[in-house]
Amino acid sequence: MSTVADIEQAIENLTPEQWIEIRRWMERRTPVPVSAVTPMRPLPNFLARQEAMFGERVLEDSQTVLDNLRADRR
Repeated sequence: MSTVADIEQAIENLTPEQWIEIRRWMERRTPVPVSAVTPMRPLPNFLARQEAMFGERVLEDSQTVLDNLRADRR
C-alpha cells in the first residue's frame, strides 16, 4: 500500500473485529493535546489581592499608590 486510496480500500475490506483493532491501535498512537497533559492553572484573584492590601480605599492613580507605599516605609 503506497497511497491513501490504497489504505482506504484496505480499511473498507476489514471485518468488524479488525476495524476495532485498527481503531484501538490508532487511539494508542494519537498525539495527546498539550491542554490535556497540562491543565490550565486558575488565574490569580487580583481584586482580592488589591482589597487585602488597600481595603476599601479608592486611589486616584498609580502615583497616589506609590506615595502611600513610600509613606508607610518611613
